[in-house]
Amino acid sequence: MAYSIHRTTRFNKQLESAVEYIAHTLCSPRAAKSLLDEYEQALQLIRNTPTWLPVDQATSAHFDTTIYRKTVRSYLIRYWVDEASSTVHLISFRHRSQDYTSFVGYDLTGED
Repeated sequence: MAYSIHRTTRFNKQLESAVEYIAHTLCSPRAAKSLLDEYEQALQLIRNTPTWLPVDQATSAHFDTTIYRKTVRSYLIRYWVDEASSTVHLISFRHRSQDYTSFVGYDLTGED
């Protein structure tokens, strides 16, 4: 059973910012496209088996709910799963060097 994917506004902005940074600041459109290709592959895995991926313990403790993670190159996709609606909520697309404390002030809807 495939889950539906909900991308929060924050997630979309972070993904767009990462791709723009790689393509324009680093002047590497090929690397940006490669990141997007790997992101699409990760989405397929998340859509099909979201709870098989590692739990992000520190972030889960912060939100008091299970937050999963999937690595895409040097970035982490963080998400939670609503089993009742079979929906995966993508909440963050951040570089691995940014620790979980960057979530202070987040809400899980990310629609701020």
